Amino acid sequence: MPSRSLSGGMKRRLMIARALIHEPRLLILDEPTAGVDIELRRSMWSFLTELNQKGITIILTTHYLEEAEQLCRNIGIIDHGTIVQNTSMRQLLGTLHVETFLLDLKHDLAQAPQLAGYPCRLITPHTLEVQVDKDVGITALFGQLALQNIEVLSLRNKTNRLEELFVSLVKKTWRRWRYEFGTARQPGCPQYHRLSRSAAVHADLAADPAAPAITMVLYFVIFGNLIGRQIGDMGGFTYMEYIVPGLIMMSVITNSYGNVVSSFFGSKFQRSIEELMVSPVSPHTILIGYTLGGVLRGLAVGVIVTLLSLFFTHLQVHHLGVTVLVVVLTATIFSLLGFINAVFARNFDDISIIPTFVLTPLTYLGGVFYSITLLPPFWQTVSLANPVLHMVNSFRYGILGVSDIRIGVAITFMLVATAVLYIGCVRLLVSGRGMRS
Repeated sequence: MPSRSLSGGMKRRLMIARALIHEPRLLILDEPTAGVDIELRRSMWSFLTELNQKGITIILTTHYLEEAEQLCRNIGIIDHGTIVQNTSMRQLLGTLHVETFLLDLKHDLAQAPQLAGYPCRLITPHTLEVQVDKDVGITALFGQLALQNIEVLSLRNKTNRLEELFVSLVKKTWRRWRYEFGTARQPGCPQYHRLSRSAAVHADLAADPAAPAITMVLYFVIFGNLIGRQIGDMGGFTYMEYIVPGLIMMSVITNSYGNVVSSFFGSKFQRSIEELMVSPVSPHTILIGYTLGGVLRGLAVGVIVTLLSLFFTHLQVHHLGVTVLVVVLTATIFSLLGFINAVFARNFDDISIIPTFVLTPLTYLGGVFYSITLLPPFWQTVSLANPVLHMVNSFRYGILGVSDIRIGVAITFMLVATAVLYIGCVRLLVSGRGMRS
């Protein structure tokens, strides 16, 4: 049975078993209990404790602070690269001056009792919430309750103590954090240590735009200045003016596609997409988020290339509405195509096959560097089957006012393609197909 077909819990068991084959002295586990049921999680806790007691050093990442409190003996908390706490778990929990307990009562109460030194309130007729200062202790509380003939069936903390402390220390809420914990073996006393905390932040939009900018400058110099002088005019414009819209579109296409395919497959590879899929976020929100990132990346690079082109030629926008509509639709289409590629990709090679063997040929044969009127009639007809040709010529019409195709047909095609691809991507998200790398 291939490991890809195993459930999440079985994959985590297999992961631990595979790591223990060579009897390591150091075991690194990345969120082994994420997404598993309670029984399996507690079984893993016992197993990890047993391994640590045998002298194996364990580095464990986890989202569950309850898990950290259960396993760790020593703890250090790092916030934005600064160690804000580095002490034993017992000492850290001792800094919690006030704890809130929930008392389950045997008999219902009509109102909260008066308890000297213990602020309290009635949650339900049979549940009493009491704040206990560590300097006062809890013993006197039960004495006061007994004097008022209030019987307590059970007692529990309202919230996890470590979580309450952590929030008070770092003062950060509503962020997606990863809490990394580890174990370090000490002579005669294996102990657990918390190592660090890091934020999972995607920085695809911040990717360096210098690479595509340099590439486009080379196109301007080689094709526009050097070769363009030998070619002469094309379509009533200088060769440099003619290829600039195509080069802008080339940068938009490659960057919008590459941004989404790399960022989404990166999430699959790191398995963070599984957390996103089980979160209360609609497939539309997920898809729009990734698509918007690709569109913004493509438009940002397109603007940079446009500004660079002004050093080589003069541009005068013929139809602003068509220009903006076409470039946004093109970036959206290729962002959605990049998403589909990432969904079906199984490894990093799969996300480079389409750009290399499909996207690049279609772009170079899409009228970026020439007008299809230069081709024989047969090849002109064949070229019309290339969707990139319609996008490039529509954008060129918006800039220069000339085109080799019918603008209305091209824009209609792009609108339909955007709708079809969007619906297809949403269905892929709903089905969950290809979401595990």
